[in-house]
Amino acid sequence: MRRAIFSAIAALFLAGAAQAQIKTIVTDHFRVHYTSGAEGTARRVAETCEEVFPTLAAAYDYYDDFRTIHVIVLDNSDVLGNGWANYYSNTMAIWATSLDFELRGSHDWIKNVVTHELTHIITLNKARKKWPFQFALLSVSRFDSNPDITFQFPLYHLNAPRGWTEGIAQYGAQKFGYDAWDSHRDMLLRMAVLEDDLLSWEEMGTVLDRMGKFYGEFVYNQGYAMMVYLHDQYGAEKVDELTHQIGSMSFDPAIRRVLGISADQFYADWVAFLAENYGRLESEIRAQGFFQGEPMDEVNEGVLEYHPALSPDGKKLAYLTSEKQDYGLTVLKIYDFETRKKTELKGWIDTRIGWSPDGKEIVFVRNKGGFNDLYIYNLAEDKERRISARLRAKDPSFSPDGQRIAFVHNKDGTNNLGLIDRDGTDVVYLTNNNDATQYMGPRFSPDGEWLLFSLFRGEDRDIAMIRADSPPRPKVFEKAKKKKKSEDDEEGEEGEEETIEVFPDTVAFAHPDSSGFRAVVASPADERDPHWLPDGSGFVFSSDQSGIFNIYRYRLENDEVEQLTNVIGGAFVPTVAADESVVYSGYQSNDYSLYRFEMGEYERDAHFEPVVMRDYRSIFDGPKLADQFQTATYRGRNVLRYIPILQVGPTYVGNTFGLNQASGGLQFSTGDMFGGQELTAWGIVGKNMRSATDLNTDVGFFYERRLRPQVGNNRTFNPSFYIAGRRREIDNAIKGSQITADTLDVGNVYPVPVDSVTSLLIPDVRQYIYQGTSREDLFKTSLGQLAVGVDVPLTRRTELNALYIWRDFAEGWTLRRFRSLNQIYLEQDGVDMSASLDPSLLAQDTLLVNNEDPLEFYEDLSFFRTHMLSMGWRYRKINPTADRLISPSGRAMALVYRYLMPTVADSLTEQISPDGVPRDQFVGVERRMRVNEYVAAYNERIRLPFDNSLNIELIGAYKNIRLKPRFIEDGGFLEGRYYWPLRYYIGGRNFLSGYPYFTDWGTKLLYARVGYGFPILKRISSRFINFNFSKLYAELFAEAGVVGNFSRFEDIDFWKGERWKSRPNIDPFLADVGGELRLQLFTFYRIPMFAYFQVARPLPSARVKQLWITRLPNGSLEECAPTAQDCFRSLTVRDSEGDLDEIDKWRFYFGFGL
Repeated sequence: MRRAIFSAIAALFLAGAAQAQIKTIVTDHFRVHYTSGAEGTARRVAETCEEVFPTLAAAYDYYDDFRTIHVIVLDNSDVLGNGWANYYSNTMAIWATSLDFELRGSHDWIKNVVTHELTHIITLNKARKKWPFQFALLSVSRFDSNPDITFQFPLYHLNAPRGWTEGIAQYGAQKFGYDAWDSHRDMLLRMAVLEDDLLSWEEMGTVLDRMGKFYGEFVYNQGYAMMVYLHDQYGAEKVDELTHQIGSMSFDPAIRRVLGISADQFYADWVAFLAENYGRLESEIRAQGFFQGEPMDEVNEGVLEYHPALSPDGKKLAYLTSEKQDYGLTVLKIYDFETRKKTELKGWIDTRIGWSPDGKEIVFVRNKGGFNDLYIYNLAEDKERRISARLRAKDPSFSPDGQRIAFVHNKDGTNNLGLIDRDGTDVVYLTNNNDATQYMGPRFSPDGEWLLFSLFRGEDRDIAMIRADSPPRPKVFEKAKKKKKSEDDEEGEEGEEETIEVFPDTVAFAHPDSSGFRAVVASPADERDPHWLPDGSGFVFSSDQSGIFNIYRYRLENDEVEQLTNVIGGAFVPTVAADESVVYSGYQSNDYSLYRFEMGEYERDAHFEPVVMRDYRSIFDGPKLADQFQTATYRGRNVLRYIPILQVGPTYVGNTFGLNQASGGLQFSTGDMFGGQELTAWGIVGKNMRSATDLNTDVGFFYERRLRPQVGNNRTFNPSFYIAGRRREIDNAIKGSQITADTLDVGNVYPVPVDSVTSLLIPDVRQYIYQGTSREDLFKTSLGQLAVGVDVPLTRRTELNALYIWRDFAEGWTLRRFRSLNQIYLEQDGVDMSASLDPSLLAQDTLLVNNEDPLEFYEDLSFFRTHMLSMGWRYRKINPTADRLISPSGRAMALVYRYLMPTVADSLTEQISPDGVPRDQFVGVERRMRVNEYVAAYNERIRLPFDNSLNIELIGAYKNIRLKPRFIEDGGFLEGRYYWPLRYYIGGRNFLSGYPYFTDWGTKLLYARVGYGFPILKRISSRFINFNFSKLYAELFAEAGVVGNFSRFEDIDFWKGERWKSRPNIDPFLADVGGELRLQLFTFYRIPMFAYFQVARPLPSARVKQLWITRLPNGSLEECAPTAQDCFRSLTVRDSEGDLDEIDKWRFYFGFGL
C-alpha cells in the first residue's frame, strides 16, 4: 500500500514538473505559452498576433467582446504542420513545423496559421449566440415498453457551416498577404469542377459528411474559393456582414438577408461561374497540345501515389502509395519492372526516398514518437536499419559513393541542410538558419560535388545549389551557451576559429566563394522538386509558372528551360532514370497517380523571369526574447464549460422500471488548457410526473490527472489517474392491485344479521365472493459509489487499467396506501338476492393505510455493499474509412478480471425493539461473499467490397457464484430480492433486441451477434431546417444469448441426444433476427447525429413458444387449457427460474440523437 501511495505522489510530482517547463510570453492582447525548444516560433507567433490583431478586431467590431487570447506553441512533431482554435475558451494552438502537404502551396507558415486561427477566434465569437453555455442537451426516452423510443437533441450556440468558417479564416489571412489563392488550391477546385466532384452545399457544412480521399480538404478549399467569389462579385463588405447575420437555426437565411438570393441560388451561380471559367481554360490547354504521359496502371491503386524514385539503373521504382485505403495514408513500395513484383515496407511512411548508387538500398524516414529518423532498407536482405535517434530529419538522399546522406533537419519551425555518414556518425550542418527558412529535397549531383534543393524564405519556393563540401556550421555554435570550456577542447576550438571567419554565426551559410551557393531558378512562380539528370547537365523540376504545375527541364550550360508536360491538373515530384525516362505524380480530381514519359515526347520553350536578387543568407539577429517581451513561467490556466441537461424518461433500479420523471441539471467541467488535469461534476434533479414523491437526485464528480499534459505530448506512455464519486437517490412509487374470486356452491347457509344478536339464516344460497386489494409502495433507493483508478496506455491501440470501487446501495420501503375491498353476491334458485339486501351487509371497503399515516417497513437498509478490485486490458483499432462514423470497421477486444467482496441482504427479518424505542420493522439478514469475475469481449467489423460489412460480436462473462432466485416461495421474507447488482441481464436493444429488457438473468453469460451491413444511400445531400442528411445504411442481424445460474460446468448438459448421435444442446439459448436502418445527419453543421429504426423478432425455441396462458391474481402467468376461462394464446418466454413472461412477436426501436 505504501508503495502505491509513493507511486501516486511521484506521478503527481512529475505532472507538476512537466507543467513547470512551459514558459509564457505576455503581450497586450495575448499570452503565448511555449515549451522548451520552441522559443523562436513563440517569438514569431507573438509578433504576428500583435501585428494582425488590431486590424482584425476593428474589421469585425471585436473590441467589445475582447478577452485575453491564449496561444499554445508546440514543437513536438515533424509531421504535424497544423493549428487549431477554440473560440469558446479563447485558445489557439500552433505547431512550429511548417505545413508541407500535397494539397497546399507554400506560405509563411507562422503568419499564415496565426492569422487563420485568430480569424476563427474573432469571427466565431462574433457569430455565436451569447449564451452562457456552449452546448446543451435535451432528451426524451421510453424504453420500458414496445416500441422503445430514445430522442436526444443538442442545442449549440453557433450555427455556421464549416465551409464558411474555414473560408473566412483563409480570407482573413489573405488580407494581410499571409495566404493566397495559390496554384494548389486552384488545382483542387479546377479538377473537382471539371470532373463533377464538387462538394454540395450541404456537404460543405462539415468535414465529417463526405469523408475519404481529400474531401476534408475540399471543405477548406471550396470555402475559401466561395469567399473569393463573394468578394469579387458582391464586395468585401458583404463578406464581413455575413459574420453578423448568422441565424439561430440555419445559415441559409443569412445568405438571403445579405445577398438577396437563396443559398441554393448562390451556390448554383457560383458553380456555373466556375464551370464556365475552368471549361474555357481546359479548352485552351487542349488547343495548345495536352500532354501528361502514360498512367502507370501497374502501380496506381490508391488516392495517393507520390514521391516516386527510380533506381539508378531504372529497373525499380520506389514510391509512396495509399493502396486501396479511403485516405492518403501511405506505405512505401518498391516495384520491379522486370518481375512486376511489389515489395512493401510495413507501417506508415511519408517521405522522399533516396537510392544507393548500386541500387541495393534505399534511405527514407520513419516517424517515431512525433520525430523523424533515418532508416536504410536493404532489398536483398529485406531488412531495415535505423541510423539516427531524434535527428528530426526528412528528405534523405545518398551521395554517389553511398557513404554520406544529405538530409533536412527540422527544429523550432526552421530547416537546415545536413550531412551524415551512412552509419549514423559525423553529423554536420551546411546551413545555420534560425528564421523559419524551409529546405526541401536535397539531392547530390552525379559527381557528388553539389547539392540541389528547393527552399522557401517567405514568398515562394526557389531552386538553389550549394557545394557538398561547403564549410559546415562550426560546432562551437552549439557550445556557445556553455559558460566554460574544458582545457582539452582548447586546441579544437582554435582550429574552429578559422572556420568561424568563413562561416560566422550571423549568416545562414558560408560565403558563396566557399559554399558555392547560388539560386538557380528564382522567379515569382513556385519552383520545386528538382531532380538531377543522369549526366549532371541539368535537372527536371516542377513549377506553376503557367498557373498550373508542370514538369520542366533546366540546362545548366545555358540556363535554358523547356516545358515537358502540359496537363490540366498538376504534375509534381519528377524522377529520371538512366535512359532519361521520367516518372512523376500527377493530380486528377481527388487522386494523385504516377505517370511516365520519355524525354523529348513533348517539349516547349519556357522562360522564367528572375526576380530581383533575394536575400538567402541573412538570419534573425534581433534582441533576445526576454529583452523583446515580458516572459514568465506558466502558472496554469483553467477553462470552464457548462452543459445544461433536460431529460424526460423512466427511472429504473436494478431490473425494475419506475415512473417517468422530468429532470434537469447542470454539468460543468474545468481543467488546464494543456490537458494535464480536469474536473467534471454534475447535479441533476428529477420529479416523478405521476406520483407525489421526493425529488430524485444524481450528483457526482470525476477528477483526472495525467502524468504529462495531453496537449503537446508525443509519448504513448502517459498514465492517467482518476478519482470519481456518484450518488443517486431514486424514488419509485409502485402501484399494484390484486383481485381474487371464489364461489361457494348451493347448500350453504348464509347468515343475514337482523340486529346485534340475531341473524336470519338463508338456506340453499350460492355465494360469489370477490376480494380485492390495492396498494402503493414507495421505494427510496440510494446508490453511492467511489472509484479510484489508473489507465496506462501501452500502445496507440492497447491499454491496461486498474480500478478500485466502493459501492453502498441502500433502500427504504414505505407502504403509503393499502385498501381492501370485499364484495359478495348471493343467488338462490337462480335469483339474485343481493339487490334486496342492505349493501353494507355484502360489501366491505377498508382503507388500512393512508398517506397521512404510512407504514414504514424499513429506512436506509444497506442491502448491498462491496469492495471491488478490477484489472483490465483493452485493444481497439478503428480503420480510417470514409464511412467510419456510420459503419466503422476494425477490431476491439477486452479482458477484465474483478474481485468483489460483497455484503448482501439475503432476506429480511422482523425486528422487535428491546427498549420500546421505535425502529424499522424489518432488518436485513446479511451474507458476506467472495466473488471472482471474468469478462471477455470481442468485436470484429470486417469491411467487404462496395462498402458492405460483416460484423461479429462475442461476449462471455463468468462469476464463480450461484445466486438465489428473485423469489423463493417457502423462503424468508424477500429472500433473494437484493442480489440484483450481482446478476447479468439480457434483453433489450442490441443485447437480444427481440426480447424486453431484463428478460432473463444469471451469473454466467454468453452472447453472440452477427450482422451484415450495407449502404442504401451513400450521398443524400439534403437538408431540413438545421439538419443536414448525409448517408443511409442498413443492417440485417441475428443474435443468440444465454445466461445461467449454476455452480459448476458439470451441471450443464452441453450435448443432447444419444451417445453416438448427440448434438449441441441449444435449448437454453434465446435467439432473434432483425434489421436496422441507420441515418447519419448533422445539426448545427458540426454535431454528428444518428436516427435509427430497428425491428427484431424472437425465434421459436424450447423456451420461446406460443402457449395458452392465464394471468394469476399475483400477476404471474401459467399455462392453461384452451377452453378454460380467461385463457388466451400468446407468445411466451420461460426464464431460467421457470417463470413465464409474455413477449411481443415483434419489438420496435426508434431513436434520434448523438
